[in-house]
Parts: sequence; structure tokens; C-alpha cells
Amino acid sequence: DYLASPGQLILVVYTLVIYSLLVFLLQVNSLLGEGILWKFIRGKYHKPREEERIFMFLDMKSSTTIAEHLGHVRFYTLMNDLFHEISQPVLQTKAEIYQYVGDEVVLTWEMKDGLENSNCLKIFFLFREILLQKGDDYWRDFGIRPQFKAGVHLGKVITAQIGDLKREIVYNGDVLNTTSRIQHECNKYQRDCLVSGSLMKHLKQANAFQWEKVDTVLLRGKETEVEIFSVIG
Repeated sequence: DYLASPGQLILVVYTLVIYSLLVFLLQVNSLLGEGILWKFIRGKYHKPREEERIFMFLDMKSSTTIAEHLGHVRFYTLMNDLFHEISQPVLQTKAEIYQYVGDEVVLTWEMKDGLENSNCLKIFFLFREILLQKGDDYWRDFGIRPQFKAGVHLGKVITAQIGDLKREIVYNGDVLNTTSRIQHECNKYQRDCLVSGSLMKHLKQANAFQWEKVDTVLLRGKETEVEIFSVIG
């Protein structure tokens, strides 16, 4: 009789509603990305604003060949596993996942978070260490040992919320194009992680990282040359 009383039923219904709402908000937050939902609620980017951020374009090596070998379904499974592996390094280095573009993931940091403990470099080597540790598992399941290459750069972007039916926070600026093209230079210079000279000037030579100047290049679509450095963990 006590469990079937109106007061208890109201309490149970209230608890279920609150629980469902919390689960829903957690799922939305996961879908948008860590912290993005709160930015929407606060209206932080209702009006465009300029800010300086660090970006990393992280791309899997030989992805076209691997996709042809595995087929669409198994390649999707592989990428889903790999993007799952990067979750912990993202949390450890205070990164934000901006976009997944095929086999590529675009990461970004606010300046303070990216420079702290060289987080914008640290994430690449944390991720690579995970892939090395699980290399045998990937070889057994997919017949490959996945490797990634990265380009890292910083600069000013316009950050704003766009869209009506589907809203999204986007970053617009030359820094994204430059970062992407720095990453493409990895193939030319046979390096895994290339960083722009402008970012290197902000990083302290610490945290067991070593780097060397690779070249001063004129990237496609750019009018001025960019210094690029190779980073070794």
C-alpha cells in the first residue's frame, strides 16, 4: 500500500523524469563535444568574436590504400576504434575535438590550455604511444599498424554560432588552411609531426620534446613563407 500510494508514485515519476533529462543532456553534450553545450546555453558565441587558438590536423597515413584493402564497413570500424582511442589524450591535454573529416580529426585549444605543459604537442605523442601499445591488436583485427601525422599552428579566428535548423560553433580564419597545409608537408619531408615557427616561439623547450627546423616553405595559396619544425617526443 505504501509503494502504491500517490506520494510514492509522484516521487518515482519525478525521479525518472530528472534521470531521463540528465541522460539526455549528457548525450547531447557528448554529441556536440565536451563543453560546447554549456557555451550554447551561455550564448557565448551568439555574436562573432575574434580569438587566438591553436589547431592540430591529425590524419592517418596511407588511409586511401587501407580503405581500399579493408572495404567501407571495416574501415569505418577501424576509424571508430581509433577515434575512441584519442579520447583519453584529449581529456588529458584539455583539447577540444572540432571536427571529424573522414579519417582526419581537427583538434583545437584555447591558447592558455594548448601552451600549458606543451599540451598541443603532448597529445600527439600520447596518442602515438597508445597505438604502439595496441599495435598487435590492430594487426590481428585489421592487418595494419595504424600511424598518424599531424600539423600544428596557431592564429586568430572568428568564432561564431551559425545555422538555424542545425546549429554549430565554427571557426573561420586562415589559420585552419595553413594548419592543414603544414600537415600535408609531412609526406614531403617524411616527418610525423610538423609545427609552425610562430607556434614554436610560444612553446618552452621542455617536457622532453626535441625539434629541428625542417625548412622555410611557401605553402599553397600563401603569399609569405612559413617556417616549419619537426617535433620528436
